[in-house]
Amino acid sequence: MQKTIAIFDSIPVFIHGMTELLTSVGYLVPVAQTRLPLHGNLLTDCLILDAEIDSRDAVERFIRAAQPESSILLVTGLASPSYRHEKISGRKLIAVARRAPESIFLETLTRLMRTADATSPPDLGQPALGSISARERQVLLQIALGRTQLQIARSLGISHHTVDTHVKRIKKKIGAYNKADLTRAAFQLAGPGLITAAGTVTCAPPTG
Repeated sequence: MQKTIAIFDSIPVFIHGMTELLTSVGYLVPVAQTRLPLHGNLLTDCLILDAEIDSRDAVERFIRAAQPESSILLVTGLASPSYRHEKISGRKLIAVARRAPESIFLETLTRLMRTADATSPPDLGQPALGSISARERQVLLQIALGRTQLQIARSLGISHHTVDTHVKRIKKKIGAYNKADLTRAAFQLAGPGLITAAGTVTCAPPTG
């Protein structure tokens, strides 16, 4: 399955260039923005995070809230070494200097995702995704936003029990084992668009 990477960086030009680089080598970038999101539990395979996008406390809170399934590549200042390991808020991550060549970023992403690649389930083909109903699609996209089943129920105006039933049906249809599998399926379903808080998909806006 196509790997998903979210980018949070304070410099629009960097976002634009990194998005083009990642998509050119086959990654999917569903989220690319200059501010930290309201919810830090967006589940993607990797987060590219600007160390100076906000205050140190805000960045550390975001890292603590990030899903454990998501690897983190921290973009540091120009004076930093090209590549180093760090531990922030008890979370291991890899820091790469903004001035590092593109090859370093790509090698680091490969390193971060190598373990996940070895254990990831088979790709979810279009026949499986095509069997998902309109309501199940809404639930799936809400899951990708990191919403709990109770939050999804409130957002869609249905009961918690109904959401649970939809989730079980989705898992059975696409062969998903956990929340990470469901989120990857949601991003595959969304394609090049962005998943919004309403559980819909819109075309990604230009970032340059």
